[in-house]
Amino acid sequence: MSTGPSGIRVAQVLGIAGSAFVSGSIFSISFISFPSLLTSPNHLAAQWANLYARGATLMPPLSILSSSAFAYSAYFLYKNPTGFGLSESTSLTKAKLYIFAALLTVGIVPYTRGMMLPTNNKLKARKDGLDLAYTDETLELAVKWNMMNAGRGLLPFLGAVVGSVGLLL
Repeated sequence: MSTGPSGIRVAQVLGIAGSAFVSGSIFSISFISFPSLLTSPNHLAAQWANLYARGATLMPPLSILSSSAFAYSAYFLYKNPTGFGLSESTSLTKAKLYIFAALLTVGIVPYTRGMMLPTNNKLKARKDGLDLAYTDETLELAVKWNMMNAGRGLLPFLGAVVGSVGLLL
């Protein structure tokens, strides 16, 4: 376990806890909330849009905050490699782990824009009335989105795991 200035300990805990929270929230959408949407398929696109908007408002800023905490931890260890009473080699290894944790956690943003955006746009178009009728394609799009969303939840989960390894190393 680490010793050192309390600010760095707070950053380490904030990075890990924040990443775990973001991951848990994303997973809860996929495994708890989304299945409930399927009970009312005629309103699936509108309900999905509401659920997505709530997550999109909260999760990116929280992932950025968590990633910033990891980055601060990495920067502190890089600039003060013996500040924790550890060898320089161990401190630099921890710093690399925190950078990796930061990238994994904030990775939900490019993942969303790169992998999920086409599906998101199609579902939003259905919600906005460009395609009002419920179809099997709407269901297929929503199920595809849900699978990608669960995959997205793995990124901050892995960020929390890597950050924890960095803390315990």
